[in-house]
Order: sequence, then structure tokens, then C-alpha cells
Amino acid sequence: MKVDIGYPEADKPQSINVVIDDYDTWNADHTLANIILPVLERLKTSKQGAPHVDDEDVPAEMRSIVSPAKNPEDGDTDGTWFLRWDYVLDEMIWTMREIANHRPTENTFYKTLYDFVESADVNTNLKEVLANMQIDEKGYKAYHERLQRGCVLFGKYFQCLWT
Repeated sequence: MKVDIGYPEADKPQSINVVIDDYDTWNADHTLANIILPVLERLKTSKQGAPHVDDEDVPAEMRSIVSPAKNPEDGDTDGTWFLRWDYVLDEMIWTMREIANHRPTENTFYKTLYDFVESADVNTNLKEVLANMQIDEKGYKAYHERLQRGCVLFGKYFQCLWT
């Protein structure tokens, strides 16, 4: 993939040139995560504000009822307004980093026969490997739920990536 997006100028259209190669679509999630991750990281360090984030998308201690706005009619934000946006950005960043790096944490939830013996000593078949596989199913499921949640948050707040 090759992307060249020129600097926006008020008096002419922005120059945009995107070339997608076939291999870019083999794992499009990985390809896109490599682009999205640095954008989200830069957004987090250069943001000028924060959009509304639904209470359901953050832990209980960050919800708006914890620290209500003093004068909501005047546009005041509550005490956790900016913390909620940082939390959502952090979850999206974590997700994109995992995907961009081929989900390295995923390997921590299971062990196979090959993890217990030297590969040179293993003269086995797939049935044996599967029979000796150990999986932390709860951790594995929680990991994939967090990945999916980060993707859902990215979609939900996609139009808020302006601050």
C-alpha cells in the first residue's frame, strides 16, 4: 500500500493518492491497523477536546453520574468527561496495536506439546499435539472480547476522531 495525502489548502482540493496492492487485502485488518494505530496515537497526544462518550462504554468509576456537571445547561462537562475519551482512545489504541503486531498476547493463553519439549525431541502428529494442548479458555475469551470491543468502540466513535 502506498498513501500520499497532501496538505489541505483552502483554495484547492486536497491531493490524495492511494494505491492498494493485492497483498494489502490478505489481512486487511492488519493492514488497516498499521495505519490507524499511529493516527490514534497522534490524536491522543494532540487532541484539543473530547466528544461525548456514553457511560456504557467506560468503567463505573468514570461514568458521568460519578461527578455530574455543575451547570449542564451552560455546556459544562462533568468531572470525568475527558477521562472517558482517554479511556476509549486507549482501548482503541490497545486493539490496533494488538492487531498490527499480529495479536502477540493471544499466544499467552495456550500451550501445546511443543511448549513443553524441545522441538527436536518431538516426533508426533497433530492428534498428539491437540491432546496435550492446554488453553486458558476464560483468558482467551476475555482477550478476544476486548479486541472486539476496541473495534466496536472504533466504529462507534469513528466520527469523533476530530479532536
